[in-house]
Amino acid sequence: MPAVCAEAIASDLGLGSIPIICGGGDAATGSLGAGCVDAKASMISLGTGAIYLSMHDSYAPVMIDTIHNFAHCLSDKWYHMAALLTCGSAIAWACSITGITTQMAMAELETRQHEPSNVVFLPYLDGVRTPHGNSQARGVFLGLDRAVSGIDLIQAVVEGVTFALADAGQALSSEGDTDASPLLLGGGAKSLYWAKLIATVLGRPVRRAVDAEAGSALGAARLAMIGSGVGSVQEVCYSPHSEAIDPISNLSEQYRQRLQEFRSMYFASETFSRFPRS
Repeated sequence: MPAVCAEAIASDLGLGSIPIICGGGDAATGSLGAGCVDAKASMISLGTGAIYLSMHDSYAPVMIDTIHNFAHCLSDKWYHMAALLTCGSAIAWACSITGITTQMAMAELETRQHEPSNVVFLPYLDGVRTPHGNSQARGVFLGLDRAVSGIDLIQAVVEGVTFALADAGQALSSEGDTDASPLLLGGGAKSLYWAKLIATVLGRPVRRAVDAEAGSALGAARLAMIGSGVGSVQEVCYSPHSEAIDPISNLSEQYRQRLQEFRSMYFASETFSRFPRS
């Protein structure tokens, strides 16, 4: 459409000059929505899948090929990202097969956060990206007996996803990505139980976004504000209200041991993932 014609239509509609701002991918814009913009800042987004993202002020090569290394939508910013293919989707699956709603399950688990489940679960229902890069990996329960209940299975699934997050964090740490207290956001961050579990398994405090909007859509809007000159990155991309969540000290050793068992389970079951699938 000729520019003069476009200008005439804009005038008829009462539209002024409309700037066009270059956008970004969902992870990058999500970091803007979370106020995760400074070097070494990190966030964990708990959705259908999960991402663990760490910011950089310059390009930093990675040795682990299952860690994404991308240019950010902000100038002169980069980020490393570990990804889980199953997160909330694994919990939703466990709730569907046990007939327990997610809300009821999380409320029940909140009241019994005193020891790990007797069941261990590999959450790779759709394969695993970081750190193993195995699309053929699948979910595994270990430790089943007649005493296991539906809520025991759900607890094992939540713990399994959390152990997978710890693997992702370990992969990032091996590349020099460190943050004393990553920000938790997304639907999963609404659960205080899960936030405490993540802090305990990671072995360090986390910050949980509370009653605050944070996400890719908000980040895209903030990117438009920056591009339009409304404010600087620091002025526009502030962090949401959050609360500090500390590890549960008396459970730290139990979960450290269970994490080692979880890792051993993956390598013990890896042969099965090589079987042909129809």
